[in-house]
Amino acid sequence: MYLVCKLLGAVLIIIASATVGRYASKKLEKRVCFLADVQQGILTLAREMDYALTPMPQAFAVAAQTARSARFLFGSAAEILSSQRGVSAEEAWKEAMQQVTMPLKAEEVQVLESFATGLGLSDKANQLKKLELSRLRLQALETTAKEEYQKMAKVWRSLGLTFGFAVVLICF
Repeated sequence: MYLVCKLLGAVLIIIASATVGRYASKKLEKRVCFLADVQQGILTLAREMDYALTPMPQAFAVAAQTARSARFLFGSAAEILSSQRGVSAEEAWKEAMQQVTMPLKAEEVQVLESFATGLGLSDKANQLKKLELSRLRLQALETTAKEEYQKMAKVWRSLGLTFGFAVVLICF
């Protein structure tokens, strides 16, 4: 009975540490997906502004439909713009960023914050240039995040499993 309990404990430790490693790996993957989805949302927002001449609240709502993992960010901005009078697109975006949990680094958050600066306040051509610039900056950050994911995801998974085996060897 004692041996069975020991064996069960060892298996649980290995499973728990492997799960932690997979969680860390998934976190990196979510960051890459979120950056790609924000870019898609910005692209949709630009198209809505350029071709459809859609008002900002509806443009954010349409962008939310295409932004998959970032849909809550665009959706919150649309909801804030629609429900609160006198709120600028920049204020709505920054408030939405505070409401939504994002798997991003500080630099990426800073790019997202700067994306909304002056949004809805200047002419269409200037806004479209700003959207494209933000999208390109996010694209560069996504490339960096992909490289980090490719390097570190396997390391985290292996490290989790290795740590579990090490703990089992030390304890038992």
